Amino acid sequence: METILLFDYDGVIVDSMPLVLELLQTLAPKYGLDMIKTRKDVEDLFEKNVYESLKELGLDDKKLNHFKEKLGVKLLLLQSHLNPFPNIKESLEKISTNNRMIMITSNLSFVTNHFLKKHKLNFFEKVLGAEVSKSKVEKILNIKQENPNAKLFYIGDTTGDIYEGKKAKIKTVGVTWGYHSKNRIKKAKPDHVVNNPNDLVKLFT
Repeated sequence: METILLFDYDGVIVDSMPLVLELLQTLAPKYGLDMIKTRKDVEDLFEKNVYESLKELGLDDKKLNHFKEKLGVKLLLLQSHLNPFPNIKESLEKISTNNRMIMITSNLSFVTNHFLKKHKLNFFEKVLGAEVSKSKVEKILNIKQENPNAKLFYIGDTTGDIYEGKKAKIKTVGVTWGYHSKNRIKKAKPDHVVNNPNDLVKLFT
């Protein structure tokens, strides 16, 4: 049976939390989101789908789309300061020899693709960002429908990632080096928990 690995981007591939926190602290008050001040506040946004969290805090669809685009442009301009997590490139290269890989992210595709190209992380068939759908469940289900005989895994670093993978009824893998701590990610009960990129190699090769 063919295996397709669906990867989150922020917190799994790239160590983006410091920059995202800085940008949210700057941008959020302009959208009436004065309550987003600390790292914990940002972590809490990813307890579920981040766009659902923002809507619950008061953003309507129009403001949410504007906020998303504004944040995406800022991330693109400033992501030269970002780096992949240690050993993630080597691990992805090994995993890609036996598995198909697709990126599913709440970030924007043009931001993600720019980073992947810059760091030569050309292991993914495609990137499905927030402009495709804000729902990771929807994007996973589309891939599931296109590949009915494949075994799918969603690999993420937040409880929101795990819950969305479960809603789509596929296997989930929680990584512990991203936005959420090991204890927090385990509360979502992923099928697997991995503590470093090499553990992904052991799991999928």
